Amino acid sequence: EICKDIGIQVTYKKKKKQNPCLSLYRKTYQKKLMYAKRSENENTKHKFDNWKKLAKEKVKEFNTGVISENELIDWLKNS
Repeated sequence: EICKDIGIQVTYKKKKKQNPCLSLYRKTYQKKLMYAKRSENENTKHKFDNWKKLAKEKVKEFNTGVISENELIDWLKNS
């Protein structure tokens, strides 16, 4: 690994520790990803792809201050 990659990983881990909703996003993403990968149902994979696009938008909205931390957490828990 090069220093640039290590720096990116360290920064991401710090950001995740400081912000519980980003940690929840990561856990939710990984759970849905594994479910979609293990499923033979194409509809499940399609639903995950749609969720992933929407989740990225929600995180972007959170990072820019459009939605609050609580709104993102609620959305992740109910998605």
